[in-house]
Amino acid sequence: PWQPRLEPIKDIILRDDHHPDVFCLQETSNEDKQNDLIDLFNSEYDHHLIGVKDVEASPSLIFWKRERFELVDAGWTDMLQGNNSYTAGNYSTHRYAHYVQLREKASGGEFLVYNLHLKTNGTSVNYQKLRYDLITSIAPAAKARSRKLKAIPVFIMGDFNSYWDTVYDGIRSAPTECVACGFTEVSSVAQTHLNLQYKTSNINMTTGELDWKKNQSEGKHRIDYIFFYAARNNVEVGRYWTVLDFVDGSTTHVKTPVPSDHAPVNAVFTLKYQ
Repeated sequence: PWQPRLEPIKDIILRDDHHPDVFCLQETSNEDKQNDLIDLFNSEYDHHLIGVKDVEASPSLIFWKRERFELVDAGWTDMLQGNNSYTAGNYSTHRYAHYVQLREKASGGEFLVYNLHLKTNGTSVNYQKLRYDLITSIAPAAKARSRKLKAIPVFIMGDFNSYWDTVYDGIRSAPTECVACGFTEVSSVAQTHLNLQYKTSNINMTTGELDWKKNQSEGKHRIDYIFFYAARNNVEVGRYWTVLDFVDGSTTHVKTPVPSDHAPVNAVFTLKYQ
């Protein structure tokens, strides 16, 4: 049910130790839910809707704090356009990348944010190839956009729907391919980590029980990621965090109602504008 989850969504995003300057949402293509979420954060955040006509594109909403940032540009990219392996109608929910170009009001520095939701079904070779094709399309395109904009930093985030080490039929996972294309996975360079041993998905929506894997401190069981590309080496990563709202005294259950079956992933960046 949607309505009981609205306040928990607001609570987990706006909690004092989270409260991101910029955040991206996936699986928000339903117009009623979009309006609810926009209203939920309207007092503090501006937003951009992906705007693809007649398509329920999943990565539809990006929010940013209006007192800190202003929108310079925004839009979407069809990651499969020009790829003859797919028709124009294939995977319409997942083939679009959503981006915004933001300017920090205080400094005038700018950066790009891309929001993705790659196709699910972790056991399909075809979908593994699809995710590979999506990433090898958008990562170079995002870097090219950065170069045109005087090498401003680029962030790619979202639900990649594949574990780090998964290989099918010789095809590497989308997150490892994003790194191969020149991006940095943030937890690999973060100064501190919180809850890296937890999966980011498969939270039981009824009980709040986590699908938890012990001895996974390297975090290779995640499917939700944040990456960045900084041609000028002007981005530093402080904390990386899988945001979980635990029941008091528990390390296996989160509070109910559960906002989502995915946990937010959060990173604290320092950008040195030049």
